[in-house]
Formats: sequence, C-alpha cells, structure tokens
Amino acid sequence: MLSDFDKAEIRVQYRDAADKRKQIGILADLYACSKEDILNALNLDTENDTTVRSEPAAQKKKRIVRSYDQAVKKDVVKAILLDGNTHEAVAERFGIPLSTVTHWVQRAKKAQAKVMADADAIAKAPLPSASTKCEKEESERKALGMCIIQELRAGINGLHAFMDNFAGVDILSDDERSILDRILHTASGFADGFETGIALAEKAQQRNNFVEDDPCKS
Repeated sequence: MLSDFDKAEIRVQYRDAADKRKQIGILADLYACSKEDILNALNLDTENDTTVRSEPAAQKKKRIVRSYDQAVKKDVVKAILLDGNTHEAVAERFGIPLSTVTHWVQRAKKAQAKVMADADAIAKAPLPSASTKCEKEESERKALGMCIIQELRAGINGLHAFMDNFAGVDILSDDERSILDRILHTASGFADGFETGIALAEKAQQRNNFVEDDPCKS
C-alpha cells in the first residue's frame, strides 16, 4: 500500500515526466505496485486511461534504479542499527523503498562482521617470542661489529699503503715511523681480538639456543 509520502513523490515524478503514458508503468515498477494504484495516487480515471490495457506485460519497462547520496545511506543504517527503528518506519521517513533499506542494512551488517572478524584475527595473532626478539638484536649487534671491523681494517690497510709508497722518501722521521708501526700493530691486534670476540659470542649463543630447544634437558 502506498503511503502519503509515496503518493506525493509519485505526483511530482509524473508531473515532470516527458512521456506521461510510459511514466505510469515506470512508477508502478519503481514502487512495486499496480498501475491502478499509480492512477489512484494521481487521481486519474482508470476507465479512460488506455495505458493500463494497451501495454503488454512482456513490454514492461525495466525498473528504474535511483541513486542516493552516501550520507543518506549512512543515516538510514544508523537509524536502524544504532537508534533501533524498524525498517518500515525508516523507509517511510526517508521516502525510500523498503527493499532498498533492507539491502543497505544487510550490506552494513556484512561489512561490520568483516571488520570484527579482522580485529579478532589480529587480536589472536601470536606475538613475536622473546627468543625471536633476542635473535634479531643479536644479529643486529653482529652486523654492527662486522662493519666496525671492516672500517678498522680498511684504515689499517690504507696507512700501510701510505707508508709503503713513501718508504724511500724522508717524510717521516724514524721516531714518527716507529710510532706509526706501533699504532698499526695495536690496531691490527684490536681488530683481530674484536673479530674473535664476535665469533665466540655467536658460538655461545648457538649453544644457548641448542640447550633451550633440547627436549631432553632437565
């Protein structure tokens, strides 16, 4: 049954239609009612109007799908899901077909269910273990240590090359050359010791991981 709001809307659309005969069929499809209902809403005489009898059922026009602003859709869904109004009441208030309102609400519920499912999956996802975090930190420290060693050895090799290239030139005194030799010797020893320390720390970490993962440990 057409509401008073529907009837008022039908009159406006009929008045603005270019082809009023065709518009009666279009309005009947749009509001899911008979042409007689449309004619009654328009206060037209069904006996004198030939559109009801002349148009075969097979030639009925397809239903016109109206578009609505996103804000309207949000207000409709909110009025039902949050404010607790019925589908029928909201459809009548906004002047929107009940089937359209039902479709919007169902789609909103599906989207809401998907968001909740995604949030639940994130909440249940396992957090990185402490051992994984420690392994990452250890790997970063090792990479930093190797970078320091490479830079140190590059400096040592560069200083060696400088001294070798100017071995026959009196740029440095014997005392200065002796000091540089001691610096190079100390730096080389430091690089060797640092590299050895990194290797020993890595082996110790591997042993600890083996003990932690051993199912036979006490």
